[in-house]
Amino acid sequence: MSLVCAVSAFDGLQSASDAVFKSCTEGRDAIYADGWKGWPEDANQEDFLTWFADLSEMLAKLSKDYNPNSTHMRRPLAQPNKPIQGSTAERKLDIGFVSDTNAGKDTRCQWSEILVPGELKTNPSADTTSKAWLDLGRYAREVLAAQDTRRFVLGFTLCGSLVRVWVFDRLGGVASERFDINEDGLQFVSTILGFLWMSEAECGFDPTIITKDGRRFIEIEQNGHAERVVLEKLMKRAPCIAGRATTCWKARREEDPEVPLVVKDSWQYTKRDEEGDLLQEATEKRVGIDEKVVKNILEIWMRLVDDDLKKDTELQKMGRYKGI
Repeated sequence: MSLVCAVSAFDGLQSASDAVFKSCTEGRDAIYADGWKGWPEDANQEDFLTWFADLSEMLAKLSKDYNPNSTHMRRPLAQPNKPIQGSTAERKLDIGFVSDTNAGKDTRCQWSEILVPGELKTNPSADTTSKAWLDLGRYAREVLAAQDTRRFVLGFTLCGSLVRVWVFDRLGGVASERFDINEDGLQFVSTILGFLWMSEAECGFDPTIITKDGRRFIEIEQNGHAERVVLEKLMKRAPCIAGRATTCWKARREEDPEVPLVVKDSWQYTKRDEEGDLLQEATEKRVGIDEKVVKNILEIWMRLVDDDLKKDTELQKMGRYKGI
């Protein structure tokens, strides 16, 4: 299974894609016939982006009756001339899929709202490391830095009519084989609907951090007793792509809110001892550690769900792009 197929593997998506693509090919006003109608062969970037955004909107409307989970509906947004807010650098995004379904061309978006970043180039020859790939990697880094519960970021590059789907996590980036949207219209429809329909976990958010009634919390079991740890404030988030993604929050136990806690989350090297075990051992041996301090530090090592994408043999053969 390729990365593109993985994006298109959600429940009900393939049958919906088949139905939507069929409707695109039928009638006198069919929008697909050996290629997409209105394809801007020699257009400038703005016309190219407008065409892509309009087609994505049309596909979203055609698929509305097939969507199994309308709570996750999103929309494409093209703002190549407006810097996205929430970054130390002035960085613009060609196109992306955002969580605000009411966002328009004049909406001021934050990096915290970008779910799927995209990079569009009118020239197919731009499908290289030094051009489209590096630009998309920068966008993924901004998304990971701005969204403290994001484990990975899906994105895409469209160079001319050639598409690649990307996934960026803390090991770098992996790309799919490219395909031509005018030659494989069904695959393009399936990919766009996948971006629109993904659940929060499928989009890359940590499913162990729950949001309810405006609060974020983690449910853990300690000494046979279920506890809820409320995350109050972000303290530190590593802003890079390649690394352990160490993130710290100020927190408190719901049952004991007077005691301040620090929750530390990071990717763990499997061949190294866990910090929590080392801290516990040092505490038991009383090796220069204040026990009161230890009690106020809660190390939660979440057993992250193995991504099917990472298990994919074909993806492992591709290697990763780390030039970010």
